[in-house]
This record gives sequence, structure tokens and C-alpha cells, in this order.
Amino acid sequence: MNHTETRLAVLDRLYQLHRELTRTMDHCCQRECNVCCTCNVTLTTLEGEYLLRSLEKVGSTGPQASPWVTSPDSRYRPRLTINALAACCARGEEPPHEENDPQWGTCLLLAEGLCTIYAARPFVCRAMLSRVPCHQTGTAEIEPLAMTINHLLAQYIEHIDAYGYTGNLVDIMHWLQIPNNRTVYTLGRRTAVPAEGLLANQPATVLMIPPEHRRQVEPILNRIHHLRV
Repeated sequence: MNHTETRLAVLDRLYQLHRELTRTMDHCCQRECNVCCTCNVTLTTLEGEYLLRSLEKVGSTGPQASPWVTSPDSRYRPRLTINALAACCARGEEPPHEENDPQWGTCLLLAEGLCTIYAARPFVCRAMLSRVPCHQTGTAEIEPLAMTINHLLAQYIEHIDAYGYTGNLVDIMHWLQIPNNRTVYTLGRRTAVPAEGLLANQPATVLMIPPEHRRQVEPILNRIHHLRV
């Protein structure tokens, strides 16, 4: 396999690992629930490539067939990647304020209230494991260990996408649909021109694991380290 194929295979195994680790955790999130399905979804370019290939399989290959042709006027654009955030906190610095309003709109991949790419959905969507229905409380309540597992796998997903970016779903997919960008990216190189609204991915130099979860997370780390990119 080439470099991109290898990373996509590792990403798929990380998705499977997350599903395995959280299968028995108490949560009520299902495909039919779309409270958190807003236009503020973020992902890496590797996840975008994974998603784009899924869409291409069902015929959504060109910009005119893509749901993100009409971009929402307002959408969440992160100011730090998760690995940059971990490094920022490790240095004792205050992370920048980020505005994220669910009222900006729904995810463009919803159709009649259902996710149209559920099997290929980004990790941030998979990480929603609320113990209570969000529409009842207004917020998600995620088990602390599940949150730690989410952070760990999200950091590694960014780590293996060394030549890519993190950003809003719309921005990532727009960027990938520029032929030269996608060609250079799949060859394992980062484009020289900065991408608007996107953040260059960073290596995972500090892991977001609280002391109380270190023992439980150690075997998960061992499994992750046996994955090869």
C-alpha cells in the first residue's frame, strides 16, 4: 500500500478500536439522534479523504454533487488543533477563546434528520457518547473515561496525518476537492500554499491523560503503538 492507503487503514482500525472500547459504556447516542449534528463538525484531512472516498463510491464525485457547495455563513473554525491544545496546556498557557454556536445551522450531510455518511462519519461524531439525551438537558454528559479515550484517539488521528490539516468539515472538503491539493496530499506532502480556515496538524508530544485514568489507558496505548503508519 502507498502512504495514504496505509494511513487510511490505520484510521479505520482506530475507528474500530474506539467502537470496541466504548461499546459497553453507558450512552444513548444513536444514528436517529441529530441534536449535535451541526455545521460545526471538525475533522482532519485524513478523515476527509476517508469520507470523500465513501461519497465517491455512491456517486458523489464532483463539486456540484457535493452537499457543501453552499457553505453556511457562520461555522466553527478551530484556532488550535487538539495536539496544539495539549501542548498549550502543558506549557501552562491559556488557550484562545473559540466561538461555537450550534444555532449556526445543521450539518450539511443530514438528510431528513439522518446522517447520510454514518459509516464514514468523522471521529468527532463517533466521540459523542452522552449518557443522557442532549435534547433534554441542552448539553452532552460524557463519562470521564470515555472523554479521555476520545482525546487520546483524536490526538493520534491528528498525529498520523502529519502532512495534513484540521478544520471545519466544509473547509476540509472544499480543500480536498481542489485537484492539485488532493494530489499533493495523497503523495504524502503538504501543499506550500496555506489553506484558508485550516490548521496544520501537529505531532502528539503531550497526551491528555489525567492521572486517575493512566492505569486504564495503558493497554490502549500499547495497542495504538502497535499500529503502523
